[in-house]
Amino acid sequence: MGVPSSIWNAGWYTGSALPGTSGAVFVDGHASSNRNGLFGYLDKLQSGDRIGIVRNDGKAVSYKVVEVKIVDRNAVDMASMLRPHGNADRGLNLMSCSGGWI
Repeated sequence: MGVPSSIWNAGWYTGSALPGTSGAVFVDGHASSNRNGLFGYLDKLQSGDRIGIVRNDGKAVSYKVVEVKIVDRNAVDMASMLRPHGNADRGLNLMSCSGGWI
């Protein structure tokens, strides 16, 4: 999966579901130290928050946050990123970096 070239863009993994369809949509993006960018406040998400995606065809799809998890970059379970959480039919899994900037 390629990394987005801009902090204002996200990358959708083409091996994951399309937004609004069964399965898990997997999207990655950049967080930034100054809170700019598409994922600038990703670390502030809490269970119950809503996230919207607008597809290229203009359809808006909404998801509810059910879990927030921080994992070591060397321990990311990509198989779980391609499955909806729990027994859900569809879901959205987001990934970005966290921690201090060097």
